[in-house]
Amino acid sequence: MIMGYEQILYEIKDGVAVITLNRPEVLNAFTPQMGREIVDALENSNKNDEVGAIVVTGAGRGFCSGADLRWFGQITEELQRAKDPAAVWRKRREEERLWAHKFIKLPLESKPIIGAINGPAVGVGLTMTLPWDIRLASENARFSMAFVRLGLVPEAGSTFFLSRLVGFSKACELVYSARFFDAKEALEIGLVSRVLPPEKLMPTALEMARDFGERPPMALRLAKELMVKGAFFHGLEEATTLEDVYFLLCQASPEHREAVLAFLEKRKPDFKKFRETSK
Repeated sequence: MIMGYEQILYEIKDGVAVITLNRPEVLNAFTPQMGREIVDALENSNKNDEVGAIVVTGAGRGFCSGADLRWFGQITEELQRAKDPAAVWRKRREEERLWAHKFIKLPLESKPIIGAINGPAVGVGLTMTLPWDIRLASENARFSMAFVRLGLVPEAGSTFFLSRLVGFSKACELVYSARFFDAKEALEIGLVSRVLPPEKLMPTALEMARDFGERPPMALRLAKELMVKGAFFHGLEEATTLEDVYFLLCQASPEHREAVLAFLEKRKPDFKKFRETSK
C-alpha cells in the first residue's frame, strides 16, 4: 500500500494501479481534496513504468454518492455572508481551476482507466467516470445525474461526454429527470460495458487491467489516443488520417517486431522492456 493520501487508497498490484475512493462512512462523498488526490494518483500512475493500466473503485458499499453536501453548505453560507459573492466565487473557482481541469482532461490522456462501480454513483460520482475508458458495474450499482434535483446543472464535462456515450435524447432524459437507474439500464443504454455479481467485479476489473498492461505500450497508448479523438473530437477524415500515421509508426517499432518474432517463434512476446521507451 502506498501512503500519503487521506481520502483515497492507492496501491499497485501486478502492474495495475488501484485507486479506491475511501470515505465509506458517507458512501465516498466527493470533496475537492478527494479530487486533488485522484488527480495526483493518476499522474503518479502515468509516470510509473510498472503500471500498465488503472482501476478505480469505492470502499464499502458505495462508489461515490456525489458531492459532500456539507461542502456545498459551507459554500452557500460563505456566499451569503460575503459583501461581494461574485468575487468570492471567482476566487474559489480560480483556486480549484487547475486540479478541476486535470480531473476532466487527464483521464483522456492517461493509461487505460477501468471504473469498477461497486455501488451508488451519483452526481459527480457518475460524471467523473464518463471520460474513463471502460465502466464495469456491480449488480448493486445505481446511477443518477442528480444535479437538477439540487438546483444545479451538470458539470465536469458531462454534457459533452454523456450524449456521446448514450445518445442525445437519453442523455437529456437522465439530466432533466435526475432520476435513479440501475445497472441493468446502464448496460442497456451503453453507459457501462458489463454488469457483474458484486464478488466478481474487482477480479474482473483487475484481470482486464492486467491484460491491457501486457500489450505493447506504445501501440496501446496510441490506440487510446485514436479512440478518444475518434469518439469525441475528430471527424472521419481526421480520424482516418491519424490512423494511417500511427499505423505506420507502429509498424516500424521494435514492439511490432517483437510481436511478429514471438508469433513466428511460437512464444509469448515480452513487451515490458518497451514501457519506458514508449512515452
